Parts: sequence; C-alpha cells; structure tokens
Amino acid sequence: MKVIDTNHDCTRHLSALKAVGIETIIRYDNRLNPAGEKQVKPAEARAIAAAGMRLGIVYEGAGDQAGQFSDGIGYLDAKYSRDQAAKRGQPDGSAVYFAVDFDANPLQIRLNVIPYFQGVKRAFAEDNGLPKLRTGVYGSGLSCRSVTEAGLADLAWVSCSTGWTESHVYLASGKWNLRQHVPQTVAGIDTDPNDINPDRPDIGDFVPFGAAPEAPDEPATVASPVAPVSPKPAPAPVTAVGNHTSWVQAALNTLIGAGLEVDGVDGPATKAAVEAFQAAHGLARDGVAGPLTEAAMDDALKARTAASVV
Repeated sequence: MKVIDTNHDCTRHLSALKAVGIETIIRYDNRLNPAGEKQVKPAEARAIAAAGMRLGIVYEGAGDQAGQFSDGIGYLDAKYSRDQAAKRGQPDGSAVYFAVDFDANPLQIRLNVIPYFQGVKRAFAEDNGLPKLRTGVYGSGLSCRSVTEAGLADLAWVSCSTGWTESHVYLASGKWNLRQHVPQTVAGIDTDPNDINPDRPDIGDFVPFGAAPEAPDEPATVASPVAPVSPKPAPAPVTAVGNHTSWVQAALNTLIGAGLEVDGVDGPATKAAVEAFQAAHGLARDGVAGPLTEAAMDDALKARTAASVV
C-alpha cells in the first residue's frame, strides 16, 4: 500500500504516514464547502511536498445522486478545480479525478454522467492561463468504462464498493489505474487504501509546487519542467446570483429533494428551501445560506456519502 485517500488534513500525520510507506496522498476538492477540512489547502500541499511525498486530487461535492450530474455542474466543478490547482502548485499534465459516488445505471450514465464529464472537458479545455489538467473518473466499473470509452477521462479509479455494476469485470480487464479498498485507519488517520495497477502506473499525482509529472508510457512527450502557476486573485463573493447559489441549490436538491433548478438565482423557491433545511436542523430560519447553514449542509452531505459506501 503506497496510496491513500482521505478527507482529513494530513499535515500532522505526514511523518507517520511516510514511515509506514505511504508515498501519495489523494485529497479533495469541494466547492460546496471550500473552507472545510475536506478541501485541501495550499499549506497542506506545501507540507506534503516538504515531506517528500506526492499529492493526488479528487473532486467530490454532492456526487452521490444522479441529479447532481449535468453538463453545467460538471463545468463548474472542473472550473473550481482548475482555480484550486493554481493555488496548490499543481502542474500541467497532472490530473483531477471526478467522483461518481453511486451505482449509476446505463440510463443515468447516458443522461447524467456523460454530460457531466462533457462539462468537465469544456472547463479543462479553456485557454485561461490555469494549469492544463487531465481528467480521471472515480466510480463503478460501468462508470469508469463508459466515461473512458467516451474519451472523457484518461484515468480510471474503481470504488471500494465492488458490488457496483461491472466493477469486478472492469477490474479483471486491467484497464484501471487505481483500485480503492475499504476504509482503514493508517498512522492515526481515517483513510481508504488504494492499489496502483502495475500495468498502468500513471495515476496523475504530482509534487506540489514542483515540476510537471512524467508520463510513464510516453517518455518522448514529457513536458519540460513547468514553473508554478501564480494563483489568481480570489473572486468577489457572490450573493444573489452565481456559483455559490448553484452549490446551495444542488445541495438542497440532494438533502431535502427541493426540486430546484440549479441556475444560480437566489429566488423565492431557493429561499424557501433554505428555510426548510434550517428548520429541520435547528438553525435560525432566515432563508440565507450563511456559514452555519453551509456547514450543516456539508455535514449532511458527508453523512449521505458515508452511508453510500458498501
């Protein structure tokens, strides 16, 4: 075991993790709660590099239901990850995996998952001075196969929920890059251990604020070392219209079945749904998704994700 993924800040555990042989730590992007522990921060990325270890990235917000997957949401998620990549010194040629954390059926793949990854592709293709990243898919064997065969992901990571559709078949095919195992405490931190496919050892990880990663199977196309990309200034907070409201709408659809259109418009229906969530969680009913309400939403989303793991 050389690779783990975790939703916890690893900074205090790096020496212990390295001592037991961990080389790569996969951490999260999560635009639903960018200030939360789940979201890897630049300081943690620097600490990982200083410890002589590597970092991998997976995006997972509220990805445990088909309704959270669309072209527009995929675009916003990937745009967020590119912004974060610049801040954590993530180089060109490294990857971000996007989690399909439910057992998607063929219809959901066609109507939701594939459009989501088309949105990811659009965001990653934009010429905006941000790191040029590759795409990975995390999920069932069916999700991994479908997205990679559509040409929308280069890397495949099979969930530990191996009872999901086609997972055993896909693992037997040898077309995967990473295989996740059931949760385990490693060096005092809750993690999921992972295996690297020895026939496909490229997993898109990197040394933060270091050089561009080499591509093991194509040495002739290795890029020259790339200087770290300077982070863009943080955008002004969005209030009535914008990405923040879209995050809230998507979360409410998952948590209380609000049936909101994810359009970024903070209208009466969105305010009413926020009030309903606040009332159910003992929060002040003001219809505003402030820090306390967002934190409660994130905790509820985490609980739903944890419950979905077999």
